[in-house]
Amino acid sequence: IAKKDEAEANRKISSSFFINSLFIFPCMAGFFVLAGPILKLLYPSVPEGSLVLILLSISLPFSSMNYILNGVLYGIGKTFVPAVALGIGSLIKLGLNILLVNIPSVNIYGAVFSTVLYNILIFAIELAVVKRYVKLQVDIKRCFVKPIFSSAVMGVVVFFTYKLCALGLGNTASTLVAVFVGVIVYAL
Repeated sequence: IAKKDEAEANRKISSSFFINSLFIFPCMAGFFVLAGPILKLLYPSVPEGSLVLILLSISLPFSSMNYILNGVLYGIGKTFVPAVALGIGSLIKLGLNILLVNIPSVNIYGAVFSTVLYNILIFAIELAVVKRYVKLQVDIKRCFVKPIFSSAVMGVVVFFTYKLCALGLGNTASTLVAVFVGVIVYAL
C-alpha cells in the first residue's frame, strides 16, 4: 500500500471497526442479559438454552469483525487468507465438536465452546495477516473501549429494567420495554 493510500486505508478500517462496534457490542450485551427472556419470547414451550445464547454472544464481535478483515484482505490482494483461516478454524471446530460434545458433562456446551474459539481463531489469523501488510492505526479507545463501556452500562440498565418490569408485566412486555430502554440509554 502506498503511503497516501495507507492513511486512507487506516481511516476506512478504523471507521468500519467503529461503526461495527456501535452495533455489535450492544447486541452482545442485550443477548447476554436478556438471553432467557428472549428465548422465552421466541420459544415459549422450550425456554431452556439461555446459557448457550449467553456464551455464543461472546463470539459476536469476533464474527462481525471478521467481515471487516475479509474486506481488507480482499482489498490488499490476499484473497486466499480468509479461506485458509476458515479452513483451519473449521478443522479445529470439527475436532473440538467431536471431542467435547461426546463428553456427557460438556455435551452441547462443547459445540458452543468450539464455535466461540472458531470465531476468535479466524479473527486472530486474519488480524495477524492484515497487520503484516497494513500498518493499522485504529483508535482503540474510540473504536472499542467507549462502545464496550456504553454497552456494559446499557446492559446493567436493561437487566434491572427487565427485572423490575417482570414484577408486574409478562415476559413479552418486560422484554420489549427493557430493549426499548436499552436503546434509549445506549443512544445517550
